[in-house]
Amino acid sequence: MTLATLSEPGSQRALPAAAAWLEQALSGNAALLLGSIAVAGLGYALFTGRLPVRQALATLAGCFLLFGAPIIARSLLTLERTRLAEQSTARATSSTNLPSVPRNEDPYAGAGLVK
Repeated sequence: MTLATLSEPGSQRALPAAAAWLEQALSGNAALLLGSIAVAGLGYALFTGRLPVRQALATLAGCFLLFGAPIIARSLLTLERTRLAEQSTARATSSTNLPSVPRNEDPYAGAGLVK
């Protein structure tokens, strides 16, 4: 049996595993349950007059942003990828369809001459 010591390097996947655990903890079932209880308590405090409306709305907006962050981020990334794809196709089509300009005609030739 071997014992791990502090001098031995840890797993290379420790940081991604910790980030996945944190994401699951912040958006999992337990977090949704706590968020629902918090919103219910917020509503009770608001309706009994113990909480100002402005603070209640700010807290409610924070809950929506916290629980909606993955969906918002995914939507923004999809929009950006679509925009980049449209720009690249527009550049590809615009560079091939350039109008031909005659080289010997200068629209300003003779503009400074006085007759």
